[in-house]
Amino acid sequence: MYNSQYYSCEQIDQRLLQGYLDDYNSQTGQSLTKEQFLTKLGNIFAKETLIDNTAVNIGYFVCDTAAGTAAKVLTVAGYELLLGGSFKVKFINRNTAGSATLNINSKGAKALYYGGKPVSAFNSWDNNEVVEIYYDGINYYANNVESNLKMFPMESTSSNYISPNILYRWGAITELEIISFQEAQEGCVNEYMLEFTVSGDNFTLTLPEGIRWIEEPTWYDGYTYQVSIINNLAVYAGWEAQEV
Repeated sequence: MYNSQYYSCEQIDQRLLQGYLDDYNSQTGQSLTKEQFLTKLGNIFAKETLIDNTAVNIGYFVCDTAAGTAAKVLTVAGYELLLGGSFKVKFINRNTAGSATLNINSKGAKALYYGGKPVSAFNSWDNNEVVEIYYDGINYYANNVESNLKMFPMESTSSNYISPNILYRWGAITELEIISFQEAQEGCVNEYMLEFTVSGDNFTLTLPEGIRWIEEPTWYDGYTYQVSIINNLAVYAGWEAQEV
């Protein structure tokens, strides 16, 4: 005989709360009690002034910290360092520095993540990109809120690390070495993309160990190529420069 188990609304709420608390403590390394967690949640919902009228009118705040400066700074009217606080920011400059941090209203520099990975020269927003900033109690997380394909101009042809779902573009080069793919993003197809123009008859492309070509590539001088890698399988296509 099957015995049904019924829970009251209060019991369901407590089970949900415990689940959220366990998840938060696991992700942040903290050991908050239910009472402490509820206090944080109350502070979040009580704060409705994270953005002022100016921000509402344009939809975001603006950060103009130089690309090569790792310590990003931002002024946000009414902002307090609270778990769950979020708002949109337009970064005038992409980041070219390593281990970037964000300091809002001089409340202390916190590690800054983009797409779930630490912000670096190889994992950054584009110039003038609008992102949503979220504080999890320890670090700041930035997520793209625009749907266009991200493209990242590259100069170095050796010892490159690349992230998924970004088109990395080189100009005319004689060789290219990719030594590692950054960790895949969860919940989506992860495509690693390259674009470059071959210069000379002895071009070489070196990819991380374990990558297999669907068809072995043939490189032609002056052709521009795109390479796509999904699940360690690589395909390519090339086209000749158009005469003007």
